[in-house]
Amino acid sequence: MKPAAATKKAVTTNPLTLVVYCTAEDDDGGLDALVGEYDQMGANHGKKYFKRRSTENVEEDSPVFLYFWDNRDGVEFSGWWFGDKVGGAQVWSRHQKADTLPPRTGWCIPWDGPVQPEFIVEPAKASKASKISNIADTPVKTASSTVVEEVIDDDDEDETPAPAATTKSNDERVERASEQISIAIEANQAIESANAMMQGDVSEDGLRVVEELLQSQMSAMTDAHKALGAETQEARRKSPDSVNGLIKLTPRLKTMQSKLMATLGQAKQLFKKKEQEAEELKKRAKADEVQLEAEQRDAKVLENALPVAMEAVNEAEDAIDTVLAVASPLSADAEEMNEAILGAIKETEEAATKAKTTLQKARNKVNMNTSAAKKFAPEAQKVALAEYSALQEKLAHAEKQLSPYLRIRKEYEQKLVAKKVTAEVASKLGAAEVQVDKLLGILENADATEVDLKTSEGSVASAKSGLASAMKFVESRMATAQGVLKEDLAQMLERGKESQKKVETLRVQLKERMEQCQLKNVVLQGAKKVQHAEDLLQQTTVAETPFLKGDESIPVSEASAALTACDDAAKAAETAVNQAEAFLKAKLVEVKRFPEAARKNATDELTNYQVQVELVGEKIAAFKSDTAQRKTNVMLQEVTESIVKA
Repeated sequence: MKPAAATKKAVTTNPLTLVVYCTAEDDDGGLDALVGEYDQMGANHGKKYFKRRSTENVEEDSPVFLYFWDNRDGVEFSGWWFGDKVGGAQVWSRHQKADTLPPRTGWCIPWDGPVQPEFIVEPAKASKASKISNIADTPVKTASSTVVEEVIDDDDEDETPAPAATTKSNDERVERASEQISIAIEANQAIESANAMMQGDVSEDGLRVVEELLQSQMSAMTDAHKALGAETQEARRKSPDSVNGLIKLTPRLKTMQSKLMATLGQAKQLFKKKEQEAEELKKRAKADEVQLEAEQRDAKVLENALPVAMEAVNEAEDAIDTVLAVASPLSADAEEMNEAILGAIKETEEAATKAKTTLQKARNKVNMNTSAAKKFAPEAQKVALAEYSALQEKLAHAEKQLSPYLRIRKEYEQKLVAKKVTAEVASKLGAAEVQVDKLLGILENADATEVDLKTSEGSVASAKSGLASAMKFVESRMATAQGVLKEDLAQMLERGKESQKKVETLRVQLKERMEQCQLKNVVLQGAKKVQHAEDLLQQTTVAETPFLKGDESIPVSEASAALTACDDAAKAAETAVNQAEAFLKAKLVEVKRFPEAARKNATDELTNYQVQVELVGEKIAAFKSDTAQRKTNVMLQEVTESIVKA
C-alpha cells in the first residue's frame, strides 16, 4: 500500500535523459537496435554525450553511445553519432547538425544511408506525452513500442494488470515465440563465419559472400522481429500474462541485430577499401605501361641524338687545339713586334674565328637536345641530362680556352705594355724594399745604439714614403689596365701591401727599442746618482776616523779640524742624497708615459734605488747627530783646558 501522502523531492538539476524510439509499424532497417533510454554521462567536444541505459530489454554487453564530434577531422565527420563508444570506428547513425542537443528527427540510418523520419530522439519528459499520443493513435504496435509502454508502465504504478489467461496457453505462446527467434543462433554463427572470412588478405569475392550472408541474416532477423512484435500485440489482447515473457525475448533480437549491423558495416568498409585498392592497382598498372612505352621511346631518341651532339663537341675541341698550336710562338715572353710575331698573330686570329663558329654550332646542338631531353620520361631524362651536362662542361672549358685568343692582337700589345710597366713598378718597389731590409738588419742587431735607432726612424719614414709613392703609381695604372697587365699590376699591388705591413711592423718594433733604450738610460742615470751618494757617505766615515781610534784625549786643534772635515763630508753627502731623491722622483713620473709592459722593470729598479737613497739619508742624519755631539764634547774640553791654564 502506498503512503497517504508522498513527500516531494527538492528540485535539483539532474543529468539529462533522452528517449530514442521509432514510430514505424515495420522496422526493416534495424532501427530498434538503437531505441531505449540514454543517460547523460559527460561532455565531448563541448557538448553532452549519452549512453543507453541497461534494462531487462537492453543487455549490458551491447553498449550504444550518443555523442557529438566536431570538425577537427573534417566536415564529413562532424555531427551527432550513434556508436559503440565515443569517437569509435563502429557507428550506426549520424545527424550532420551541430545543435546543442541531439536533433529530434533527420537521422541517417545507416550513417551513410537515407534519413529515417520515423526515428525520434527526445528528452524524457518531453517525449512522454508524444509517446502516449503515438500509442493512442497506433492500433498495431511494433517491437519498438514496448520501450514506450515500459516507460508508461513505470510512471503508472497503480495500473491494474489485465486478467490472466490459462498458464498452458501462455507457455505455448512464449515457447512458440522462442522457436521463432532461434534465428539468433544462426545469426551469431553467421557473424563468427563472417569475422573469420574477413581475417587476413580477403578477396572481393569473399567479401561479397560475407555481405550476402549477413544481408540474409538481417532479413531473417527483421522477419523474426516483426513476428515477435505481432505475437506480443496479440498477447496483449488475448493473454496479457504472457506479454512479459515475450518482451524478455526482444533484447536478444536487438543485440544480435546490432551485432549484425556492426559486422555488415565492417564488411562494407572493407569491401570499399578493396575496391579502392583494386582501382589504384589498375591505375598504377596503366600508368606503368604508359611510362614504360615513354621510356623506350625516349631512350631510342637519345640513342640517335647523342652521337651527333658528341661529334659536334669533338669538332669544337679539335678547332681549339688548332688555335693553341698556331699561337704557340706567342706564348713566350713578349718581344717587340716583328714579322714573325705579326704572322703568328694573324694565323691565330683566323683559327680563333673558325673555332668560335664551330663552338657555337656545337653549343646550339647540345642546347637543343637538352631542351628536348627535359620532356623525356624520368629515367630516360636522367640519363640524357647527365650526358648532355657532361658535353656542356666540355664546351664551357673549350670556350674558356678560346676566349684569350679571340683578342690575341690586343692581348699581345697589352702584354708588351705590361712588361714595361711591371719593370717600372718593380724598380720603385725594389728601392723601398731595400730600405726595409736594411732596417731589419739594424733591429736584429742587439748592440744597436740609441743613435743608430734614431737614424733608423728617418729611414722608416723614407721607406714608408717610397712605398706610398709606388703604390699610388700602381693604382693609377690599374685604373686603365686590362687583361694580363691588370693581373700583373694586381700582383705588384699585393707585393707593395706586404712591404707596407713590414714597414709598419718595423716602425712598431723600432719604437719599442727606442723606449727600451730610453728606459735603460734612465735606470743607468739613477744608478749613478745613488752610487755617488753612497760614495760620499763613505767620505763621512773617512772624515770621522780620528774619533774612531778610541783615544778620548784628542788635542782640541786636531779635533776642530776633524769636525770641520765631518761637516764638509756630511754637507756633500746630503746634497748628493737630495739630488738623487729629486732625480728618482722625477724619473718615476716620466716613465709612466711609456707602455706598462715596457716600464715595469725600470719602475721596479728606480723604486729600489729610492729605498737605497733613503737608507743613505738616514745614515747621514745619524752621522750629523754624532758630529754635533762631538762638537759639544770638544767645546767642553776647550773650556776645561782654559780653566786649568788659568
